Amino acid sequence: MSVKKGWAWLSIRPGYICGGLLLFFCVVLAAGCLSSFSGPGNASLSPSSSMVSVSPVSQASGQCPQETAAGNVTNASEIIFDPTPGHVFGDTFTFSGTTNLAAGETLSLKILSTEFTPCAKGTGPSDLVSACSGGYFDTVIIQPGNCGVNTWTWMVDTSQHGFQPNHQYILTASGRSGQVQNSTLFEILNSTEK
Repeated sequence: MSVKKGWAWLSIRPGYICGGLLLFFCVVLAAGCLSSFSGPGNASLSPSSSMVSVSPVSQASGQCPQETAAGNVTNASEIIFDPTPGHVFGDTFTFSGTTNLAAGETLSLKILSTEFTPCAKGTGPSDLVSACSGGYFDTVIIQPGNCGVNTWTWMVDTSQHGFQPNHQYILTASGRSGQVQNSTLFEILNSTEK
């Protein structure tokens, strides 16, 4: 009986409950609208950018943000890779990325197979992706970008250099005599899998 009496007010005043809920949602919506108001002198962050510190940038005055695209606020040297989705065996595709190393510096790039294969005695060609030969490698010149975030690109023909379909490879980029380095994995797919 006490349970019925305790909840009896719900059946007597349903209008009050609906009105209270409506008032609650209006307050929540108004608070959300006011907190994201963006007017002169106010900065707002969208939910997708809340993880990255945003500062106003005035291109006319030549000011640049103090962090790189990867969120590097310490200005430590870095090399960043653009996404490298799987590519089909025989394709020619371009690796690319950004770096805060100076434009005009040289970037050394090397590709190795992640699959272990025992090395045969003797020496083989030196431009194969096999670890026995030292990998397929090249150098590129860093190109100027915006606000110290420079770019680099490297075109690779997967029909050469010992690439195999359905294999995974590692790309390593290094600069300043190996003092700055980063690596990424990518896969070469069979042409029927794309």
